[in-house]
Amino acid sequence: ENFSLDYLSGIDDVALKMDFDYVPSPDHFIRFGASAINHTFKPGKFSFEVEYIDDVDPFTLDTTLGQSNVNAQEYAAYIEDDMKIGESLKLNAGVHFSAFHIPGKTYTSVQPRLGMRYMLPGGVALKGSFASMRQYVQLLTNEGIGLPTDLWLPTTERVKPQDSWQVGLGLAKTFKKEYEVSLEAYYKEMKNLLAYREGASFFRLNDWQDNVTQGDGQSYGL
Repeated sequence: ENFSLDYLSGIDDVALKMDFDYVPSPDHFIRFGASAINHTFKPGKFSFEVEYIDDVDPFTLDTTLGQSNVNAQEYAAYIEDDMKIGESLKLNAGVHFSAFHIPGKTYTSVQPRLGMRYMLPGGVALKGSFASMRQYVQLLTNEGIGLPTDLWLPTTERVKPQDSWQVGLGLAKTFKKEYEVSLEAYYKEMKNLLAYREGASFFRLNDWQDNVTQGDGQSYGL
C-alpha cells in the first residue's frame, strides 16, 4: 500500500511593463510608465493518491479536491517629477493610477505621492514624505505554530483591496562625506488588512473567503 498527499497554492503571472525618462531641463527629471498583468490565482488544491497492492486485484485511487482558479487583470500607470527649486529645495511629486478587474467587479485607485528635501543652515537636511498606496494581491499568513502556509490571494467582491497612507519627517546630517546621522519619524494607517478568522484553517475545502477577516491597523516609529 502506497499513499501520497500534495497541497498546491500559487500564482501564474504574465506581465508587460514600459518605463520612460524625460529630462526637459536640468531642474526636472520626469519618469512615467504603465504596466499590465494577467494573474491566475490558485487558492489551494489537495491531491492524494492511494495504491492498494495485492496478488489478486491492484487498485489505485487518484483524486484532486480544492477550489477553482481565479483569473484577474491588473493595470497601472504613473508619472513623477524630480524637481529642483532654488539651491535648497528638492521635490519629488507624482501620482499612481491602478485598476484591478475580476469577473463581476472592477476596482480603481488614484494614489498621490510627495517627497521633499530642504537644506537648512549647517548642512542639515530636512526631509518629509507622504504616500498613499493600494494593494490588490493579498498576503495571508498563518500567525500560529504550524505548517508554513503564507499564501498570495486575490482581491474579490468580498475581500476588499488593502489601502494605506504614510507620512514621514526627518533630519539628516552628513560629516566629511562619509558618515550620516539621521533622525526620522513616521506614521502609517492601513485599511482592509487580511488575516485568518480565529480558529480557521486554510486546509479546508470550503471557500477560502469564509476563513478570513479584514480589519484596520496603524504603525508608527522613530
